[in-house]
Amino acid sequence: MLSLNCSKIGTVRPSIFGPLSSFRVTHRRVHTNNDIRASILSSHPELVEESSRKRILERYISECARLGIRQNIEIGKIRLPRSKPERFVHLKAKAIAASLLDEEKSGRLLRQYQACKSWIEKNTPDVEKLYAAEKRAVLQRFPSLVASHVREHILKQYDAESARLFEQSEGPDDQPRKFVDGTWFAERQKFAELELQCVAVHLLEDGVPSKSELEEWKNDFDSSLEALKDLSVLPIKVEREEALRRYPDLEDPEVRRAIIEDATNAFEMARTAQSKKKSVPSAIHNNCLEMFLKALDAQALSPDGDDAKRMKLRQQHRVEALADLAELKASKKGGWWILPNPLAIMDWIPI
Repeated sequence: MLSLNCSKIGTVRPSIFGPLSSFRVTHRRVHTNNDIRASILSSHPELVEESSRKRILERYISECARLGIRQNIEIGKIRLPRSKPERFVHLKAKAIAASLLDEEKSGRLLRQYQACKSWIEKNTPDVEKLYAAEKRAVLQRFPSLVASHVREHILKQYDAESARLFEQSEGPDDQPRKFVDGTWFAERQKFAELELQCVAVHLLEDGVPSKSELEEWKNDFDSSLEALKDLSVLPIKVEREEALRRYPDLEDPEVRRAIIEDATNAFEMARTAQSKKKSVPSAIHNNCLEMFLKALDAQALSPDGDDAKRMKLRQQHRVEALADLAELKASKKGGWWILPNPLAIMDWIPI
């Protein structure tokens, strides 16, 4: 579905549209003022960082070399006989925008940018409006993607996780990929989230200058969103299988009963310490969380573990406990993690 690779950001020439002095107007020098800058960033919010601008300039230079076109060619002189010019014009407009944001430029360069925008609005008016709307929606959903280093990290992480989690087959590209045996459900969820963000990055980085490409992108995004929704609920069968993979001893009902009682006692002790305003050592905090996670698995394996309400609450608690455990291990500090009603654990299995 995606062919996204993160290109390394290299050094590019400061001006790809010719020397700055050649663009000066007699007796007058035009500067990129705040209004123009704000207008450019409203159209290209992904260019807010210098690294993003360098990358788009580098891409433009490479594309000009591939097509045999001068970098400072005027829009009316572009001739691409066997190719539609939409993608190149979009790339040129973006490269000029990046150049305008980097340093003071002449009125001629600004007019080139306006000529590109006029061409786009004239030749692909509907697509341009839809593209702008989709880009706004993506950044509203994933505001961190406005940062270039975040987009770059997501692309690299996507490639790394794809290589780690999927079987490496030599079959046709349209064959659905298969997770390797032993992939945890949580890993599948995280990959689905990553893939959705990766599709969003594709829109911001590459753009969609034609209606067909926009529709293809929307199909990719909707498919990724649907895949994420399908993984929003952990099936009880999978939950029980993974519980026994983590803790084979939980197959014994007596062991399950004991771990739930131990978890309840541990949280009751922490609750008492909290009421006396005593600090909880990080080691005890860590043990409480790990014990609680095992108690969640014990409850999943109980005869009534498939109750819908308990499943939902259990999955919510598991996410919270894992997040708190990760934070605790990162900070190496003592802290608190008290359930709203820790004694409710005793209701999870028949006594």
